[in-house]
Amino acid sequence: MSVARFGLVVLAWAAASSCSAAPGSVEPTRPSSEQPTTIRLSFPAGSPAEWTDQLNESARVASRVLGSAEFVPACFARSMTQRNGLTQRETCLRLAFAGERTIRVSFYHDARTRAIGFERNDSVFINMARTHAGAGSPSNIAHEFSHTMGFRHRFNWSLLSHRTVPYAVGKLVTQLSANSALESAHSTGSQP
Repeated sequence: MSVARFGLVVLAWAAASSCSAAPGSVEPTRPSSEQPTTIRLSFPAGSPAEWTDQLNESARVASRVLGSAEFVPACFARSMTQRNGLTQRETCLRLAFAGERTIRVSFYHDARTRAIGFERNDSVFINMARTHAGAGSPSNIAHEFSHTMGFRHRFNWSLLSHRTVPYAVGKLVTQLSANSALESAHSTGSQP
């Protein structure tokens, strides 16, 4: 596909999924042709049950946040780099309204690295040696999901990549899920 044709495709997609806020509203109207993001995970046979259970719950939390009314406005407000030529608005809408996405997940164990996971060819690999650093968390799933959507970062270290789409989305999922847990605990009178 030529660069000019690709540009027209992106513009057509942006126009078809334009999102505008109603007067006085901070919640954008959903694009009519897209469904909220739902992340599903598939695992190879013999995957550790404790990990598959944890990751499935993390995918549910990440999906709930990405599909929440709070995500798009919070995403619009967050500065992000390496958006693949998309506007902030297009990036946020693409992440929030990706429909149902199934991600293949495998595991590895490497205590010598700082990496908690990586994506390659639409498969995600989770480092079981790095649970203390967030491997398998909702933030990690959202970060890796954004990679499967084509968003990258140049460095494998959050200090140098913290404003890229994958890291920014992971941080938003952490913030919004914490806010949701606090609100839920407050409304029920329980502790998060």
